[in-house]
Amino acid sequence: MNNFEDLKAIWQSEKGENLPDFQQLHKAILKNKKKNTLKIYGVLFLLIFITLIMLWVVFNYNYKLWTTQIGEILIFFTIGYAFYLKYKTLTKKRIEETLDSESYLKKLKKDRLKKDKKTQNEKLIGFLIWCLAYSFFLYELFYKNTRTLLIGYALFICFILLVWFLYRPYMTKRYQRKTQHFINKIENLKKQIR
Repeated sequence: MNNFEDLKAIWQSEKGENLPDFQQLHKAILKNKKKNTLKIYGVLFLLIFITLIMLWVVFNYNYKLWTTQIGEILIFFTIGYAFYLKYKTLTKKRIEETLDSESYLKKLKKDRLKKDKKTQNEKLIGFLIWCLAYSFFLYELFYKNTRTLLIGYALFICFILLVWFLYRPYMTKRYQRKTQHFINKIENLKKQIR
């Protein structure tokens, strides 16, 4: 009995039809890169649109109280802060485009772990400034009547709590699930290729 002939027969009997090619792996990674970049451009476009709307409100709304002016300034600051964060993310994405598929996957795994705390802090700062800005901005609408003031701010606080304790964690978990699913998909493809 010849071991080499046995191995050769086993090797040739195995069908290689189910193995994915490297192109499939590469396409999946490029698709993920492109999708993330398009999301960032979408948010930047939305921020520009919101800025134009706020400029229209500033020039066409005749405010009477100084709180509205402070609210408008803080809203513009929040928009600028969000624009800065997305632009910073976009420059990081441009650097990631130069990485090969293996390096990109390693960076994705590493960033997923360390990005969570940093992103949470950045979102917290932006969200708190936006809440403060909008509370100043709303004051002029509600200040004439104590009942409307209390009801308006109670609804605003309920909205803030809903966003912070329900919507934000849901979106964070959704992002983490999608990222983990993508990493698992790529890892499975890599195992099949090897």
